[in-house]
Amino acid sequence: MSDEISTARISRRTWDGLDLARRRGAPWDQTCRVGRETDRGLVFVDCRVVEEYPLFSCGEVVLTRHAATRLEAAGLIPVRAYAQLLARHLGGDWGILSLEDHEENDLALERGYRLFSAYQLYDERYWVITEADRSVTTLLLPEDY
Repeated sequence: MSDEISTARISRRTWDGLDLARRRGAPWDQTCRVGRETDRGLVFVDCRVVEEYPLFSCGEVVLTRHAATRLEAAGLIPVRAYAQLLARHLGGDWGILSLEDHEENDLALERGYRLFSAYQLYDERYWVITEADRSVTTLLLPEDY
């Protein structure tokens, strides 16, 4: 993790879609805070809600065959499930990560580095990774990496 402190940015669209238990303050407040899902539970961090959406370009969108198969096995439509996870990723909701990984993503968003999100759907963990050059975003299972 970098020594540099970065304030989280989240799109207004993503903020509005968050469960009320994960929001503190209001987008126009200087004290706005968002609950981040971490390995230690819900942790609130300072947050700046921005109107822009998406926060970054995703480039080509790729879904691994293994991830698609698991989504189908869970009774989901793979393209629809990916679209929902991609919307969270593009809006700055990084999913379930360590607090340090959340902070790394916030810095990566500012600096143009690779972005990584992790989401839980039913009993399965899915990763969404956007490459640093923003040429491709992939939904995959950890074992696909």
